[in-house]
Amino acid sequence: MAIIPLETVYDEDYSSVSTNEDFEWNDLMKAWLAELSETKRMVFLLYEVEGYSHAEIAKMLGVGESTSRTILTRTKQFLQIQWQKSREIQ
Repeated sequence: MAIIPLETVYDEDYSSVSTNEDFEWNDLMKAWLAELSETKRMVFLLYEVEGYSHAEIAKMLGVGESTSRTILTRTKQFLQIQWQKSREIQ
């Protein structure tokens, strides 16, 4: 299973970014994604960024569709918690 480099997910041309908060968001999201296991990161990126279905992801990763859905749900919960924590700090 190959790791999708974070650079391929985020456009490094920040010319369209208008605020410091946008920069902070990119940095935070990259850090949170780096904390995930390879499988969680793959499921999240394949589904949310690349647009693959759970059936396609299941075949690519050799897991069941329901496993792909569960991984995505738990990953989104993790990211939501991290986002909430980051907002409390500010």
